[in-house]
Amino acid sequence: MEGMEVNVIRKAAVVVVSLFTLLGLGLVLAPAASAQYNPNPCGFIITPTTVAPGQTINIVGQNFPPNQPVTFTLAQFTIATATADANGNVNAIGTIPAELPDGTYTISVDCLGVSSTQSVNVSSASAAQNPGGSTAGSLAVTGADVLPFVKAALVLLALGGLLVIATRRRGGRHHDRDAERVAG
Repeated sequence: MEGMEVNVIRKAAVVVVSLFTLLGLGLVLAPAASAQYNPNPCGFIITPTTVAPGQTINIVGQNFPPNQPVTFTLAQFTIATATADANGNVNAIGTIPAELPDGTYTISVDCLGVSSTQSVNVSSASAAQNPGGSTAGSLAVTGADVLPFVKAALVLLALGGLLVIATRRRGGRHHDRDAERVAG
């Protein structure tokens, strides 16, 4: 009877280890949800994202209607206009209005009836720190941080392995005891 219990425990341990292994692989190999969701086909990025009044910014966009004009606005100001190329890509230089007070503003563009936006920080202190007018921009963070899930999966995998080892050792002792009873 004890042999059957040990077999059941071993099988359960193998199933648990297998499930956690599959779960861990799924978390590691699954693409980021944000990479799958695209509510607006048109988009753009700006660099730098912190500027002084009167400074220029680079605007790069994609998925705009091909060969159509594109207008970027900030508050009531038009800061850049460009024409999308045959592939719908846009490259423009925008100028932040010199009279704009410090603050965070939204640059927007209308694309197929949907507004696409980016935030820009306007700071007079930026001009003092960077008199040349060029500031390194930052890249958007995409995807998900899967490292905690990978760590958890590895810990669970290790615990499952230890459970299997402990079960086999315990099962081995019972087997030896049963053999002694039969022989004795």
